[in-house]
Amino acid sequence: MAVNAEWGPAEEIFLADSEKTFVDTFGRPTEDTYKDFFVATNFLSYSASLNVVRVVDDVAKNAVTGNTAVLVKNIEDYEQSTLIDANGLFIARYPGAKGNSLFVAVCDSSTPLTANVTSDDVTTLVDLGTWESYVSTIPGTSTHASSLGGSLDEVHILVFDNLGYFSGTAGTLLEKFEYVSLATNAKKEDGTNNYYKDVVNQSSQYIWAGSDYLFNSDGSSVISLDFAPIYANTVTGFASTFIGGDDVYSSNTAMYSSAYEMFEDKKTVSVSHLIAGTVDSSVVKELVSLAENRGDCVVYVSPQWSDVQPGQTQSAIATKIATFKETTLATDSSYYFVDGNWKYQYDKYNDVNRWIPCCGDTAGLKAKAELDNDAWWNGSGYSRGLLRNTIKLAWNPKEVYMGQIYKKSVNPIISEGGRFVLLGDKTGLIKPSAFDRINVRSLFNTLKTNISDYLKYGLFDFNDEFTREQLKAHVEVYLQTVKSRRGIEAFQVVCDESNNTGYIRDNNQLVMDVYIKPSKSINWIVLNMVNVGSSVSFNEVIGKI
Repeated sequence: MAVNAEWGPAEEIFLADSEKTFVDTFGRPTEDTYKDFFVATNFLSYSASLNVVRVVDDVAKNAVTGNTAVLVKNIEDYEQSTLIDANGLFIARYPGAKGNSLFVAVCDSSTPLTANVTSDDVTTLVDLGTWESYVSTIPGTSTHASSLGGSLDEVHILVFDNLGYFSGTAGTLLEKFEYVSLATNAKKEDGTNNYYKDVVNQSSQYIWAGSDYLFNSDGSSVISLDFAPIYANTVTGFASTFIGGDDVYSSNTAMYSSAYEMFEDKKTVSVSHLIAGTVDSSVVKELVSLAENRGDCVVYVSPQWSDVQPGQTQSAIATKIATFKETTLATDSSYYFVDGNWKYQYDKYNDVNRWIPCCGDTAGLKAKAELDNDAWWNGSGYSRGLLRNTIKLAWNPKEVYMGQIYKKSVNPIISEGGRFVLLGDKTGLIKPSAFDRINVRSLFNTLKTNISDYLKYGLFDFNDEFTREQLKAHVEVYLQTVKSRRGIEAFQVVCDESNNTGYIRDNNQLVMDVYIKPSKSINWIVLNMVNVGSSVSFNEVIGKI
């Protein structure tokens, strides 16, 4: 899913395995980010993981200790960026105003433990105290430097949450790097790098090292040098707040399109559920096309907020939702799933309630059904289709309007007896077909993926009866397992000379045809109650009404 967020790596895929991981990486919800935040975390309340791409505008900036902010989106961007000394000694790890909360302090061997962490010309929100509160001894000479005739190469680096944006408490120590070296070739006793820039860049969650160099070091400083302190008459080595960080949250359709393009290659990223969130309908269409090209995932979509916003008649809402599906999206495909509601939920991070599209929930319910059972199970109904974290729905459709939107392949979500239930399993396919049900679409996605993964091991073998029978036998065993797990009613596999003719073999191809009768879901239950007279046998009436 592509998201706006206040922090975190941008334009790269990050796998979040829980809401906590998502919050730790991308920050808490704000007025600009809460919709994407809760769509993503709602999905994670059902599922074990979510691939996330943070979207940023090209004019966003990382906070810096210098006077010129710069945009560094992720580690690849950092490695390819041309940084300048004006960016400062340190750069916030990710773009956004949240980086302005950072404060960094560095000391060398000239700094007494009783010295203040801050300097006279740097003001922090709270008093950070002295160095002895954070380290046990002052830095000095590393073992590596001492062995090669060098001296005084060590420094301590502290990173604080000056304004409290990260921890919630101003002045919190976020991380520290003790006894790192100013020498570019410094090593620890275990052989790992100890150069301060390498250590910071490889280990910090909050900062990058800038192009400038600490103290009297430079790019040619090696471990055998004498790093005599140049701040011998001051109370601290280096201290600085961060400035210039800017969010500029993206509503740019092209930015979202670019983010979702990162999911195009199914060989590099595994995806079963693509969540549209609140993106423009043009991006939804692109996502559906992407899912069709991949052939292994389904896109989950909610209507626009204006379609379901309370204060309208149910007739008006149903008409708007139908228009959204038929005219705005106007896409005939089994590779997407449209729900018909938004939900009201509590934002524990800001102590307010929020209206959130339900597509994160519908994707999550399907993901949970797959985790608990198999890919061909639905995440709908009174057993598996119960929404979590819900106070109320934007509208609770009456039966007539449920039927009206369901005919348009929009899946209703209703409130009943204190429960919030997804009652539908239709894909976005317009024409009647087995693929107009999501269990069938998911079944074929799974079968095609798994069978294709196996068949690739037949590449460059001989296209003869032995190979064909071997491949066919394996596929039949797999399909029999799927049948025993209620995914299909019957199947037939053909891989012989009837479909591997001389022409096919001469073109170095192998053809396998797999015929499937998928299991069908129950959408309606017809209950007939018959009064049978005392003198009448049941056999006389059964099957005759």
